[in-house]
Order: sequence, then structure tokens, then C-alpha cells
Amino acid sequence: MRSITAATSSPLLRSSQVYRAIGWAGLLAGSLDITAAFVEAGLEGRGPVSLLQGIAGGLLGMSSFRGGLATAALGTFFHFLIATTAAAVFYLASRKLKFLVKHALPSGLLYGVAVYIFMYYIVLPISAYHTKIALPTMAGLIRDVAVHMFMVGLPISLMVRKYSD
Repeated sequence: MRSITAATSSPLLRSSQVYRAIGWAGLLAGSLDITAAFVEAGLEGRGPVSLLQGIAGGLLGMSSFRGGLATAALGTFFHFLIATTAAAVFYLASRKLKFLVKHALPSGLLYGVAVYIFMYYIVLPISAYHTKIALPTMAGLIRDVAVHMFMVGLPISLMVRKYSD
């Protein structure tokens, strides 16, 4: 009879925990972030399809708004791919930097700021929109950074902590 310790340290079980940590973290962060974006877009009079097409526009440019539900679905895929990639990066970093899991709250909040900076000042300028960096209003900056801190970074760090050994 195998001991519980031997069973829980098997490579297959560890692999399963990695996928759970990254998958759930990406799904949670992606869901919270897109919900916040839907609310913001709704308050501005834009619908969810247009918002999702805008995400697909990172690859397709302005033509994404002529693609109907197909480009909205592509935008949804890209959104969750980005969230899951952010979760994977945090997870991999947490394997080397143990304090990320030990201090999940401040680490997650700071990671949200890092994700915001990466998305808005690196990803957007190289997207198909060819956006020049424009400084947002102070209220917009605070709102966007707070969303990334509490809806992206924090959920990722807490889910990674939950599934870490």
C-alpha cells in the first residue's frame, strides 16, 4: 500500500495541480476583468459584442468591427488566452520566488499593476491598432489600475496560492 505522501508527490498529481492553478486563475481573472469591462462599456453606451470585437482588433485592426459574432468570439478567446498567460507567468515566477505565494495579497496587487503596464504600454502600441501611448485622465488611470489590481492580479495570486504545495 502506497503512502499518502508518495501519492501526493507523484508527477501526474503535481502536473494536475499546475494546470488547475493556471486554469482556474486565468478563468477567474478573465471573468472578473471582462465583467468590469462590460460594465464600463455599458455605462459608455457600448455593447458587449463591440467590446469583444475591439479585443480581436488587437490582431485584426479596425476590420474586427465588421466581423460580427465571429470576431467577438475571437476577442473572447484572446481575452481568456491573455488572462491565462498572465496566470501562467505568475505561477512560473512563484516557483522561483516563493514570497509571491507566501505574501499573495501584496504580490497579487503589485502583479495587477505590472499586468496593466505591460498591456497598455507594451502590448497595445504593437497591436494592429498601432496606438500611440496617450496618458489617460487621472480618474481613468486609477480605475484601470484598480481593476487590474483587484480583478486580475489578486485573483491570480490567490488561486496560485490555493493550488501551491
